[in-house]
Amino acid sequence: MSAIKLIPRALQTGSGWLGALAAQRRSFWFRLRGAQVAPGVKFLGPVACKNPMGLHLGPGAVVASGAKLNIEPGGCIRIGAQARIGEQVLITAKRGAVVDIGADSHINTRSILTCWSQVTIGRQSLVAPHCHITDRNHGMDPGSPIALQRGEIAPIEIGDGVWVASSSIILCGVRIGDGAVVAANSVVNRDVEPMAIVGGSPARFLRSRSALAVEIDA
Repeated sequence: MSAIKLIPRALQTGSGWLGALAAQRRSFWFRLRGAQVAPGVKFLGPVACKNPMGLHLGPGAVVASGAKLNIEPGGCIRIGAQARIGEQVLITAKRGAVVDIGADSHINTRSILTCWSQVTIGRQSLVAPHCHITDRNHGMDPGSPIALQRGEIAPIEIGDGVWVASSSIILCGVRIGDGAVVAANSVVNRDVEPMAIVGGSPARFLRSRSALAVEIDA
């Protein structure tokens, strides 16, 4: 394979010195547009960002190729130290909304996070591929068409060390306690206790991780 063919791939994947140079140029571009980019931040390919002035990236944060960060006026997306945003992830902070992703947390491939008020994800939490997190729901008042109703908006809080497994949906107003696990393909519409394992649509309590540890020790 010729060197000419290798160059575009290196630029896209972030591999080698060409990829490192491209990542530095992207960091410079984001800073130039008003983003707060800490040392060690890596962009592993092209990243789309609307209104970079609302973007804060902590030390060593990684944003993969194809990620889209849409920030409306007054909105903010904060990505903590060593946190990772996967390929094709879409994060939207509506006007005045705040998305706060804690240090060492991972938002994986093709997940969608839409915030109208506030969405907080703690430290060392994992959101698996194809998940959807939204703090807004449609109103269902029988007196008017659903499309014309304002709907419900309520903050979402996901604690430290949480695992949200593939293709799960987290709905508005939900609080997920530290260390909890949401099984794949679940719809979470109510609070989850710390260390609980929940699953289903709607998600229900299955067991406690603490009890699981006792069984393993036994």
